[in-house]
Amino acid sequence: MNDLVIVVDLDGTLKTEHDAIPPFEVDSITVRSGTKTYTFAPRPHVEEFLKVASSKARLYLGTAGGGGYARRVLKAMGIDNYFDKIIAAEDFGRGISFLKNCIFIDNNTEIGQLKIAKMATTYTQPIRQDLWTIDTFLGNSDDKTMLELIEEIQSL
Repeated sequence: MNDLVIVVDLDGTLKTEHDAIPPFEVDSITVRSGTKTYTFAPRPHVEEFLKVASSKARLYLGTAGGGGYARRVLKAMGIDNYFDKIIAAEDFGRGISFLKNCIFIDNNTEIGQLKIAKMATTYTQPIRQDLWTIDTFLGNSDDKTMLELIEEIQSL
């Protein structure tokens, strides 16, 4: 495996936004984080994507949500074992030493660019900072985004 790291967003990318309104076309999951309860739907083909991506790169979750929330959601989705690291909201303010060769996958270009800027603040050498922006997932069962990403990942 090379030094490639793929940083994947959570809300809107791997699952519906936590405030999306059901009914979802795919099975939903409910988790508690602190005093809040979140109901969401995982994007179709997420695990297939993660299997392929983890064979090509190390996987990090980069989320604007809290780390506790992210860990609960990943565990509820059954995909927590794919990620080498979670970079959550509380981590962004500290500055993060980062790696040379990264692909960021996010459903929001502006937020993705902010994450890249915050993650790269302590790395002084040039780094690859590709941002792949995908459509926000809203619970539709015919979503093929993860299958399309598999093709992209396999071409690396």
